[in-house]
Amino acid sequence: MTRSFRKGVSAFVLAIALVLSAVSLTACEPASDAAAIKNAEMVFDKWQSSWNTHNLDALMDVAGQSAYWDVTTKKVITGEDFRKHAEAFLVAMPDVNFSVDEVIISADGKRVAWRWTWTGTFTGPLGEAQPTGKSVNLTGVDLLDIEGDKVVRVQIYWDQIDLLTQMGLLGS
Repeated sequence: MTRSFRKGVSAFVLAIALVLSAVSLTACEPASDAAAIKNAEMVFDKWQSSWNTHNLDALMDVAGQSAYWDVTTKKVITGEDFRKHAEAFLVAMPDVNFSVDEVIISADGKRVAWRWTWTGTFTGPLGEAQPTGKSVNLTGVDLLDIEGDKVVRVQIYWDQIDLLTQMGLLGS
């Protein structure tokens, strides 16, 4: 055999070995952690139903002392401040409802992404803003980080200008 032929065969054998190694490593990894995914589903259900039933105690139970980070306003809200934030929101829109448009749970069960549609009527004060009686229909996305039976971090993406316009607080 010539030296170039042997080099070519060696390179080919090495390439096949690398491909087979990659395939076998991928095959050995579990596709997902079924128990963690089931847990994430349970935590998400508690989170979402707490908002829709306006149950602040249940919401605080699932959130614990976690950080609630609203990406739109760049505020980090934790603990009792989170409860006050949620309560002010529910007072401003007592008929608020979040419908679940789509849910994606990571394979390890540590993150839930959900796209929601929020409907409600601005009938209560919100900070210094007085109610206008206007209806709101807004779509957004939350990313929930899950640890055990708690939501430990929330990132929220929504259009604040659209919300304020629908509430009647900004011109259309």
